Amino acid sequence: MVPPAMCGSGANCVDYRGFAQDPVSLEGLTGTQDVFAFTLSEAIAARDRNGDGDLRVAAEYPRVAGEDVGAHPFVDHPRCGGGHGGKPPAVQTRLIFCYSADRMPSTTDAPRVTIGSLIAALPESCYENPIWKGLAYFARDAVIYGALVAALLFTDHPLALLCLWPVAGLAISALFVLGHDAAHGALFASSRLCRWIGQLAMLPSLHGYDAWALGHNRIHHVHTACEGLDFVWHPVTKPQYDAASRVRQLLHRLEWSVWGAGLYYLRAIWWERLVRVVPPERFQAGFRRGRLIVAAYAVAASAALFAAGVARYGGAGGGVWMWVKVFLLPWLCWNHIIGATVYVHHIGPNFMWRRRDEWTRVTAQLDTTSNLLMPRWYNFFVHNIYWHVPHHVDPRIPFYNLPQAAAVLQHEVGSRVAPRRFALRDYVRTTRQCKLYDFERRVWCGYDGAPIAAAS
Repeated sequence: MVPPAMCGSGANCVDYRGFAQDPVSLEGLTGTQDVFAFTLSEAIAARDRNGDGDLRVAAEYPRVAGEDVGAHPFVDHPRCGGGHGGKPPAVQTRLIFCYSADRMPSTTDAPRVTIGSLIAALPESCYENPIWKGLAYFARDAVIYGALVAALLFTDHPLALLCLWPVAGLAISALFVLGHDAAHGALFASSRLCRWIGQLAMLPSLHGYDAWALGHNRIHHVHTACEGLDFVWHPVTKPQYDAASRVRQLLHRLEWSVWGAGLYYLRAIWWERLVRVVPPERFQAGFRRGRLIVAAYAVAASAALFAAGVARYGGAGGGVWMWVKVFLLPWLCWNHIIGATVYVHHIGPNFMWRRRDEWTRVTAQLDTTSNLLMPRWYNFFVHNIYWHVPHHVDPRIPFYNLPQAAAVLQHEVGSRVAPRRFALRDYVRTTRQCKLYDFERRVWCGYDGAPIAAAS
């Protein structure tokens, strides 16, 4: 049927006539003296009924004060071209009904929140990225990483090494976040400078600039938390898990445990999406260039460390040990740091992944990303990357302006994006609870398939 034009010119609603012979779930019941409003869940029907690009419909009907809205049988509502004899319409879930669908729940005049409207609310100061600031951060992080490499070269004390390895992993993280910002065009206004500094900053993490930009910018950011499209910590369903081999099940249990973030990132992201993947033809030249640069760096650094180890320890075993302690172990620590970082950004009891026909951009970027307050010493290395909602709203914001942007977004949408303090116990609890995902009910489950409770 063709929707009747009843909203009026410029009204923030979409009129639509629909029929239902089967039960339809009605949620969000609200009422005032003059208006009774309900929200019909398009998500349960798994389709966009009114063509407004989302899966949430709010319908408003007038009621007569003091009368029970649900007590009257359905009669033609004026909005559908008929009359109801002075009685308010009832919400009928098993009969043919008519409704007017508003873009915003329970109101027809509230502005619709979109990514565009949120970006428009951000001041120009959020995008200021002077060259000197980006170069200063790069120089600072490069010097710190170089100092840690020097310390690893000249010490073999077990306690010192146990401290230096994770700190060196954090130093790699600091450089990587700069490369990540450069790949988004946020670190510098110059795309050429972004490319050169970005690739240099990504070398210790063994990432090619173009390969990272394709998977991260064009897939993860565009399809955040969308079933079958976003590949970063994509959840497995109970049927998929049950159909997997015993080895795959064990691998999943390990990777989705509190200890498995590094293995997951190394295997599923670095190996599968950066090293092994065959990109579309138009991206192959960039992939090939990045892989050659990273391979040249890895070979040169490994050869130099092996030679230094042979010279210091007097044999090939010493050369291998030098490579392991200076190159390999800091890199493995970095894999765990980045794997856990991305995990807490997008996995949690309240983060709902959605099917493609249920997914909307604004919901994904606001409701399946997090703003976390990290300790200052840790944030020194990770460069505000845990202010992740503003980064997903507009990746062009440089990392040092993310807190400012987060404050603006909180003013626009309220507690929906309010930051919370990171607690290690929350991360541990999430890794114990969020194992599998039910896309039908949009809930996280344990390995037994039982849904877990949402976090308060």
